[in-house]
Amino acid sequence: MSSYYSLFNFIVEGILLIIVGGLGVIGNLLCIIWFSRKKVQKSFHRLMLTLAVYDGVYVLLSIILFGLPSVNNKMFEYGWFNHVFCTLLPFAQIGLTGSIYLTLSIAIERYTTVCHPFFKLSHSWSATLYIIPISMFSVLYNIPKFYEHVVEDKIVPIQDVDGSVFNITQSEIKATELRENESYVKIYLIILNLLVHGIIPLLLLTILNIVVYKQLYGMRNTGPDTSDGFIHHKEIKLAQVSLVIVAVFIICHAVRWVPNIWELKQSQEDSKDKSVAWPVWIDYTTSLSHLLTVFSSSVNFYIYTYKHFQNQDSRNNSIFARGRNSIPMQETQITHC
Repeated sequence: MSSYYSLFNFIVEGILLIIVGGLGVIGNLLCIIWFSRKKVQKSFHRLMLTLAVYDGVYVLLSIILFGLPSVNNKMFEYGWFNHVFCTLLPFAQIGLTGSIYLTLSIAIERYTTVCHPFFKLSHSWSATLYIIPISMFSVLYNIPKFYEHVVEDKIVPIQDVDGSVFNITQSEIKATELRENESYVKIYLIILNLLVHGIIPLLLLTILNIVVYKQLYGMRNTGPDTSDGFIHHKEIKLAQVSLVIVAVFIICHAVRWVPNIWELKQSQEDSKDKSVAWPVWIDYTTSLSHLLTVFSSSVNFYIYTYKHFQNQDSRNNSIFARGRNSIPMQETQITHC
């Protein structure tokens, strides 16, 4: 492995991932506290809270599984870490799957609220109808991940400087027969993962985001700011938050499927030549994708709070401006009286 990639991996998948992930863990904890303490629990709030749980799990485990080994390349020499790695990796995948589909559920919830408000009012869907199926699917879909790797311990004789020989135990992570099965790799790890984690959610999120954006653009200058208008304004604010979250998600997650698409293309060639070299740019892209995926799962609370206070300031300024404009009118009425 080149020294250039080692430096790139150390900075991107090591230092930056740990920094971004650390902020992400804090942000997701604040998100859980923020939404759990809201007196009025909208479906959007409950979905954001659950998303923060899955994002928090994924970010924390990514720091342990990818960030720390990139900073300290001797981590896999420790037997305990190999066992930790094999145990936690499937849970990181569960967190990622839940994060993907909860983001999709938030986009769907905002789509129905903004584009079909009457349907939303007549069909009051609880957030549980999203959360439970997604949680079950996230676990069931990733069950095979628990059987892909195993830690093997072996006794290695070591000769001391004085000529005496003693044994030490070394452990290493090895792929199981399931993980090395060509059909399993091609169907589940490449094709199915590309569809379930990539094409389907990214395509739906893109379409929903475009439709909601067009609807919000058309509604931008409509309606007086009455009490009903304030409720309408709050729904628009939440839709704006969803738009930004989904946009960040699409950009960050699109990168992580570049290696999978390349691998799928190679698998379709049906070549028996196993000597095809793994391109260096794939390694760079993989390291970058880990950072971007962690970033996507780390910024949701910061996006929400920024948009929340930005819209609150805009609304306060609007109310203040109307209050000032109403004073001359009152004075004029008094004069005419």
